[in-house]
Amino acid sequence: MNWLILLTLWIFRLKTSSRVVLGTCLLSLSGPDSVSSRVSKCLIPFDLRPGNLVWNPSPTGDLTLQLAYEFQRGKKPSVSWHHFVWSNHFPPSKFFMAWRLILDKIPTDENLIRRGFLFSSACSLCNASVESSQHLFFECPFVAALRYWLSTMLDCRFGIRNWEDVWQTCGLFWSGQCATVVHCAILHLFNVVWIARNNMRFHGKLVSVSTSTNFIMVACSTSWIGSKAAPRLPLSDFAILKKFHISILPLISPRLVEVIWKPPPWSWIKAKCDGASSHNPGNLACEGLFRDHNGNFVGAFSRFLGV
Repeated sequence: MNWLILLTLWIFRLKTSSRVVLGTCLLSLSGPDSVSSRVSKCLIPFDLRPGNLVWNPSPTGDLTLQLAYEFQRGKKPSVSWHHFVWSNHFPPSKFFMAWRLILDKIPTDENLIRRGFLFSSACSLCNASVESSQHLFFECPFVAALRYWLSTMLDCRFGIRNWEDVWQTCGLFWSGQCATVVHCAILHLFNVVWIARNNMRFHGKLVSVSTSTNFIMVACSTSWIGSKAAPRLPLSDFAILKKFHISILPLISPRLVEVIWKPPPWSWIKAKCDGASSHNPGNLACEGLFRDHNGNFVGAFSRFLGV
């Protein structure tokens, strides 16, 4: 209680004084925005029970690591391409590289020059243009060869010249297991381009197109291991999976339960009845079926029982 007494005396002194000196700053204690008016609005707690810290943005008042991260990061608009990048079927290093590429954070010559590095720039794969993200991953002849190979594997003609074309290609008639394989192939296509560029830039080794295509096929076949999804029925999907040497997962057949109806004894009639309700509470109805010892239909009924 000593601190309450001292705080009360301090507030009383502020209310009865006309001004207070803090260091070299002279503050007036009169007026609507004075220190005295602000202090007078403070509530002195006389409850000796221990208080709890409450995080206002949380509905329960608890502070979690997720809430702290969201508060520090701030709310940002969601993007439509997150399903393409973040997937359990791809290695983390591959979709992390694709995430940096979409945000234009890959350290290409253009981005390094933008950050202040001064040097002459040239594409390591074709030496025909300044290296930029647009040229390296969409316009380079090396990428054009890989894109042509992928179009033959998918048995369709498409041009991937920007990210909008990538989203449109992924949004075609692919579905199920085939859709994931197509996404994996496109994702690893950008990854092998970056690997080929680094090998040529730092090690002086030229990676051929055939080596890159084999890497994509192996990556697609291993990325699908352990999945339980099933493909669609069209034969085009099966043909694409066979080209990538991927085992086709069969459709899961429903569980069949054999039901045998046994007739009643001679001169007896067997009754079968059932009921159903749409909700609880909800509309309720019942029905019944009658057959003799030969299985012949004798009669039936159905009735609405109300709610």
